[in-house]
Amino acid sequence: YWANIASSADGTKLVAAVGFSSMSGGLYTSADGGSNWTSNNIAPQFWRWVASSANGSNLFAITKGGQLFITTNSGATWSSQVAPNGAWCIASSADGTKLVAAPGSAPKGFICTSTNSGATWITNNSISSSWWSVASSADGKTLAAVDTPAGYIGHIYTSTNAGATWITNITMPFMSLQNVAVSADGKNMIAAAWHGSGDPEGPIFTSTNSGLTWISNSVPNVVWTGVACSADGNKLIAVTAGNDVTSRGTGKILTAQSRPLPVL
Repeated sequence: YWANIASSADGTKLVAAVGFSSMSGGLYTSADGGSNWTSNNIAPQFWRWVASSANGSNLFAITKGGQLFITTNSGATWSSQVAPNGAWCIASSADGTKLVAAPGSAPKGFICTSTNSGATWITNNSISSSWWSVASSADGKTLAAVDTPAGYIGHIYTSTNAGATWITNITMPFMSLQNVAVSADGKNMIAAAWHGSGDPEGPIFTSTNSGLTWISNSVPNVVWTGVACSADGNKLIAVTAGNDVTSRGTGKILTAQSRPLPVL
């Protein structure tokens, strides 16, 4: 049961985690784009999220129980510490020094950031909520986070000052916003909804101005389970588990390609 995966910028170095919810598993790394994998000899955990620096040397893995594992040598050795506020989702800047992490539904809490690869953390001036996904630009200044607090009223929050302040321009009643991704320059963003109380299907939202404004895309409302964004923000990818929460196994991969404006 694969929980999460992250890649270096060139796609050669990967980190993947086995185990989610009530099933524990191991942590694995690859140095050849996934042709071969190495077990990192960490005791089985309930893994929730992994993140990688651009060169694949700095890797970060978080368990559902709020334990943070860090390596600076592509997984050869790992150190562990208590994740800030019991975080279970994490994102990294390109150089692996700036991090953003947030707790999930049990218990809910505040978004935290680090400027020294997780050695110390600062609690941000965000709301206390149940966070499901965080994302970062290459320089770590532009951040995005999605939440689903009680009542299934999801929000998209963004920050353009490394988490000092946060704003939201999207509020989705009866929707569980689950995933968000950000381009390298922080301008292009994509977020998707999974399901909510009485409304099991959701839309995809995109922004081209660092989250100031969002549009709902002309795609079907389905159970979206993951989104990704190319470095330049011109290619977006989304995966769905099916038309609703009862039709798992009929999923699809959708891609969107935009043509960048010419530079004069």
